[in-house]
Amino acid sequence: MNPATRASTPMTASAAYSLAEGGGPETPGHLKHCFPGRIFGLGAEGLFDKIFRHVGEGTFEAAYRRERGATYLGPGSSPPAWRPEVALDAACCPVAAGNEPRREQQLRRPVQLPRWLKMLKRSPDVCDCGEIWTLRGLGPGRGFLVNVDTTLTDMHLAGSFVIHWRYVVVSLGGEHCQLDAEIELEWKERSLMESRVELSTLDNFRRAFEEIFLPLADQALRRGLSNSVPSNEVDTSTIESFALAASSSASDRDWSEGYDGDWTESTKYELRIEILSASELESPEYRVGDFTRGLMAGGSAALHAVYVELTLGARTFKTACADTAGGQPAVNFVDERALFVFGGEAELKVACYDKRGWQSAIRGDPQIGSGNLRLEAALRDCFPRWADVPLARGSTAFAGFVSLRYQLLAVSRAGVQQCSIAPPLMTEIAPTTSAQGRPSGADDA
Repeated sequence: MNPATRASTPMTASAAYSLAEGGGPETPGHLKHCFPGRIFGLGAEGLFDKIFRHVGEGTFEAAYRRERGATYLGPGSSPPAWRPEVALDAACCPVAAGNEPRREQQLRRPVQLPRWLKMLKRSPDVCDCGEIWTLRGLGPGRGFLVNVDTTLTDMHLAGSFVIHWRYVVVSLGGEHCQLDAEIELEWKERSLMESRVELSTLDNFRRAFEEIFLPLADQALRRGLSNSVPSNEVDTSTIESFALAASSSASDRDWSEGYDGDWTESTKYELRIEILSASELESPEYRVGDFTRGLMAGGSAALHAVYVELTLGARTFKTACADTAGGQPAVNFVDERALFVFGGEAELKVACYDKRGWQSAIRGDPQIGSGNLRLEAALRDCFPRWADVPLARGSTAFAGFVSLRYQLLAVSRAGVQQCSIAPPLMTEIAPTTSAQGRPSGADDA
């Protein structure tokens, strides 16, 4: 499948709930952005009991709140329970609009914005937020939605938007269900910073979902947190899917170029990487003409067209150039993905450059900085991970960050394999074997 085609049509379990067949006319439509999650080896009602039913100390809710760095502010000394109380085996049952179980809480949590944007708008390090949680059943045996409406205070643009997000739990039949996430920002007042704030919010929500929520949920079910089921009741047979394709636009560039040449019969893993952004960038190396460029621009020779190079072993991948809009020391990359055959390398080399024309004729494009991402053995659990790789250059100890999302996958001639340490994400398409003997899904993510 062409990467562009798959990128525009991400498949999630949330796509399984239909307004026509679901919880009646009051069931809401999908939110704008959908992120695939995990298959769990228990039914939807069981997952509600283990993850969502209980709040307060010793529960999944408290553990997740703590991992996010959030502090409960009220009302009361502990988060309120669902009101009305959710009866056993009734989380999937739809109720009349206005009568759904709800709970409200006030939290104080870190402001999740790029540092340059926080400095530009003088945003605080923490802000207060109000959350309204609502449970909506999709029908007995079908699943449920946990909707959360969040408003922020004490920060720039706080009154300009409301964050709507939800967890979607859909039964897959028998003792299996899938949990996905959705999010959308509702802007009440327009802003020139709207797109940057929205992108930052989406990335941070997705990162918390993949890096904290899903592994913590797996841990809860395996180790007894929040009244978990025994580990032998948790499904370990599901197949992965690295959901690199959850973006709204797509690129026709072949991001798997060079993969076939690296593939051998002894290949056991591949490394999939999404390049998200580069931020807090310092000025690049000097090139002849920079002083003149600075005079013409009314200042120093600013960054113009930033790109990132990733090197694993003997192969290097280079992104397209991204423009630093407004002269800010940060760029966002759209649909920039790399696929490598993994041969046990200890680190991934990351370098950031500023594209030049005639100035690069002799010494090449000037480097902003470079760094390394350690590839630890724990990657073999096949969970997606996120990293902000610090850059340095010569005497410049800090030259910025490059933000990546990455995942190691077990592969063979038969396709992508399940991981032996923990059950990875679900598959979006059934893996088959290509003519070259490598997994055909390798260039389909």
